Amino acid sequence: MTIRRRPSAGGAGRGGRFGRFLAARLDNVFALGLIFVCFWTALALISYQPHDASLNTSTETVTGNWLGVAGAITADLIRQLLGHAGW
Repeated sequence: MTIRRRPSAGGAGRGGRFGRFLAARLDNVFALGLIFVCFWTALALISYQPHDASLNTSTETVTGNWLGVAGAITADLIRQLLGHAGW
């Protein structure tokens, strides 16, 4: 005698309606996070100033990067790792 399971009504299983909804929302959150990182990187690189304070430059002047010290460090790291290819 085999026991047959009745398919769920749409929320409890992995392939249920709620599971598909959650997977779609996680995809959206990931996409928005990726877009944010791209815009952050672009703004950091556009406003890059070689004299800004970063990991290898010590200065007491005001940071000219639009994103502040974090943007200056981000742009400096990209420029050091990738050079002009970072653009």
